[in-house]
Amino acid sequence: QRFIIKGNDVTMIDLYIYARNGTLVWHSNNPSEGWDGTLKDGTPCPQASYTWILRYTRNHQPDLMQEKVGTVTLLR
Repeated sequence: QRFIIKGNDVTMIDLYIYARNGTLVWHSNNPSEGWDGTLKDGTPCPQASYTWILRYTRNHQPDLMQEKVGTVTLLR
């Protein structure tokens, strides 16, 4: 399965996934790609909690960049 952000009236700009130590693990600006628990080169990430940051705009406010932050737990 993939970790995918979905929402109404949202244009996803950037999704970042960070390890606990602050290292950027994965990034995409493709809203349909989603994170599959691997690095960009396909190396599996260890089972752990990761922080995600989503920077996006809404269709009715295209000039207003917004940000949401959360965590996702990767289980294998």
